[in-house]
Formats: sequence, C-alpha cells, structure tokens
Amino acid sequence: MFVFGFEETKFMHFETLEGRQGSVTSATAKNTIFNSEKGEKPAPESPASDFPPSAEIMRSSEPDAETRRKLSTIQIDYSKPRKTYVQRLNLLTTSEGPWVDFLRHSWQPFMILFTIPGVAYCSLVYGILLAWSTVMTTALSTYMLDAPYNFSASQIGLMSLAPFIGSTLGTIVVGPVSDFVALRLAKRNGGIYEPEMRFWVFLPFVPFQLAGAWWFAYALAGGAPWPQVAMAFGIANFGSGPLSSLALVYLLDAYNEIVGDALTALTVVRNTFSTIFVFAIPAWAAAVGLPNVFNTIGALGLVILSFAGAFIWKGKFWRYKFAKTYKYYADRQFEARPMS
Repeated sequence: MFVFGFEETKFMHFETLEGRQGSVTSATAKNTIFNSEKGEKPAPESPASDFPPSAEIMRSSEPDAETRRKLSTIQIDYSKPRKTYVQRLNLLTTSEGPWVDFLRHSWQPFMILFTIPGVAYCSLVYGILLAWSTVMTTALSTYMLDAPYNFSASQIGLMSLAPFIGSTLGTIVVGPVSDFVALRLAKRNGGIYEPEMRFWVFLPFVPFQLAGAWWFAYALAGGAPWPQVAMAFGIANFGSGPLSSLALVYLLDAYNEIVGDALTALTVVRNTFSTIFVFAIPAWAAAVGLPNVFNTIGALGLVILSFAGAFIWKGKFWRYKFAKTYKYYADRQFEARPMS
C-alpha cells in the first residue's frame, strides 16, 4: 500500500504577493500590486517611506471587494500537463537552484535553534514531552511483565489504549478552546492576533501532564491495580497532546517563513531527548527507583513548560528583538519568501 499508494507530495509554491499569515511585505509593494490590477501606474516611493504611512494612505491602498476575491482565489494553470501515475510515484525528484542553497539546510537548522528563542523553546517542549512518553512506555513494558501484573505482550499493548484515548480527547478539546481564546484576546488587542496568545491555553494543560506522569510512576512502582496505571497514563497524554500541538501552532504562526528549518531543529532535539532517556532509564531506575526518575524528569519538565508564562510576558518583545535574525534566515530559504 505504501509503495503503490503514497504519491509524491512535494509542492512547488510560487507566490506573487503576500497573503500568508506572518508574511511581511512593504506598503510600496502592496500599492504596486493593487494599482497594477486596476491598470494604474504605481506612484513613486517617497523619501519618507521608512516611516509608517498615515491612515489616509493606508485606506487608499486597501483593495476593493473584487480585488480581495481575486487575491483569495487559487489560479490553476491547466496548460501544464498533469503527471502520470508512474511519475507521481518517483522516489527522487529534482528542484531548481544551486547545490549550495540546498546543502546549507544541513547546518542552518542548528543556527536557527541557537539564535531564535521561540524555536529553541518549542524544541525543548516537544523534546521533554516525547521523553516523558518514551520513558513511560519503556517502564510499562518492563515493569508489567513481572509480578504483581504478569502481563503478556498483548496485554501490555492494550495498555496503549489509555494514552490514545487521553491524547484524542485532549486534541479534540484544545482546538476549539485555543481558537476561541485567541479570537477573544485578538479582539481585546484591537483586532491584532499575536502568536503568544496560544500560551494562555498552553498553561492549563501543564498540570495534567505533571500529575499524570507522577501518578503513573508511583502507581507502577508500588504495584497499584492496573486501572490506576492506565488512568494515569491517559491523564498524562491528555496534557501532552495539547501541549505539543500548541507548541507547533506557535512555531508555525510566529516563524512560518523558516518553518522547514525550524521543524528540522525541533526533530533533532526531540530525537536527542528520547534517545538519551531510553538508554539511560534501565540503569537510572535500578539505581534510584522509578519514582525518583520521574521526579527528576518532572522537575525538568515543570521548568520548561512553565516558561510559557515568560513568552506570554515577553514573547512579542523577543520576536521583535530577533526579527533581523528571522529575516536573515527567511531570505536564505531554498525558495524565495515574501519578506521585506
């Protein structure tokens, strides 16, 4: 099914004007585009273009209803032939551009990770959440083979239903709640949406992750009935699912022009955390006990997750402070980005 049903997913996106969330395009470019749509000659740029335009100028540059409809409509060029089924199954495809532009993406994610606070924080959040989940799964498959549980492999596998239900419920809840809160906060902010508004919903889910993980560790180490272990596992994932989703939403909203490199950096941090904890957990738990292992991970996770409050307080300032760095890496993406 994978070989014959998974078609090529690479999409070459060519933008002619700004329109994506988070894009930054100058007022001059907007005027040029809108005037050219009406057949008018664009006005020359004034020497004082570095200053914010007045309200009158902004109103005059806004597109009318017909222009808005044109900008929101995706145009398909039917003159280009569609690829055949065999062509869509190609394992390798080429992209235009010099090799140096492609190869620099092997080190650029690490530069972004250490120079943009928002990317670093989302990577740490995703890393510690996956480390928690990996350690809980490893402990489950180790401790439940012995007394008092004496579970078989299939019974241990069925224990995964608890985190599945927990993460599913959390994901169902967090979407509408996050959008509702962001919309209300944007209205209070004069109609301006800020990515940091997502963290107001992030914080209430932190106690679910912490409480579930600690309950899981003490219940499993103390030989508590398996429903308690399953319930704790589900509660932890009721928190971790929304937390990881909101971290990704913030990353996409705040840094969508470098999202490819940012997600690469996030993946590296996530896999590093997971690998370290998986190989360390057997000797670590044997030396200090499973509850103390989760005490240490919980303390580290509490510090990382609670730092979302700092982003609510200073996140916008940090985005402004590192805006030049963001623009620098946006300009160095493999395809052109609508930044100015």
